[in-house]
Amino acid sequence: MPDLIEAATPVYSGRRLRARWSTRVGVLPGYADGTSATALARQAFLSTVDKIDGVRLVDVPLPDEWDLLTGNAFNNVRLPERSEPFMPYLRTDLRGFGVSVTGWLQGALLGANEFITGQRAKLLLLERVLDQIFDHCDVVVQTGPVPFDILGLPEIGFPIGFTPAGVPIGTILGGEPYAEDRLLSVVAAYQAVTDWHWRRPPNPPVAAGASALRSAAPAEDRGRLTAEDVAAQMQ
Repeated sequence: MPDLIEAATPVYSGRRLRARWSTRVGVLPGYADGTSATALARQAFLSTVDKIDGVRLVDVPLPDEWDLLTGNAFNNVRLPERSEPFMPYLRTDLRGFGVSVTGWLQGALLGANEFITGQRAKLLLLERVLDQIFDHCDVVVQTGPVPFDILGLPEIGFPIGFTPAGVPIGTILGGEPYAEDRLLSVVAAYQAVTDWHWRRPPNPPVAAGASALRSAAPAEDRGRLTAEDVAAQMQ
C-alpha cells in the first residue's frame, strides 16, 4: 500500500512547484469544448495543470465501441452486484428502497445469460480502457464516473470553479488499477496553485413565501411518481 498522505502532499524544488512523478494527463475528445461555464472551467483547469513542472497534457482517443460498452444496456449488468447484498431487505420491505425500487428489483431478476454476457462486455471494456487509454497517459480526465465506477478503477473528483450563479463545478480524474497515489499527487499539485477547494458557494436565497409553503399541508399527490416516471429515471 503506498503512502497516500505523502502522495497528497505538494512537492517543491526550491520554491517552484513540481509534480511528484512525471505524469501524462490524458484529455478525451470533447472534454473542454464549448463556451459554457463548465467548458470554460475545464479549459482553465487544463491550462493550470499544463503549467506544472512534470505534467504533460496528451490527447487520447475513445476506445472502440465506447458508446455501446458504456451505455445503459451494459451499465445495467451492474445491477445484480448492487442488489445481491440487499436481498434480505428486498424480500422483507420494498418501501425502504424509495422510487428506485424498480432498479433494485431489476438487478435481482436479471437472468444468468444476460449477466454473463454483461460480465464479458465489462471485461472487454476494461481491456480497452487499459490498452487504448492508458497506453497514452497515466491519468485521464473524465466528464462523469462512468466507466471507472463500472470497472472498479480508481478515480477522484475535486472542484475547479463555479458557475455565474455560484454552483460549484468539478471534474474527475481516473487512473490505472491501484494508482490512487498518482491521482492524489496530481490533485495536490493543482490545489497548491488554486483555491477552489477552499471556497464555499453562497447560501441559496430564501424564496418569497417559502415559510408559508413549508407550513402548508402537502398535496395528496405531492412527491409521488408513476411507474413510467420511475422507469424513465432508471435509464
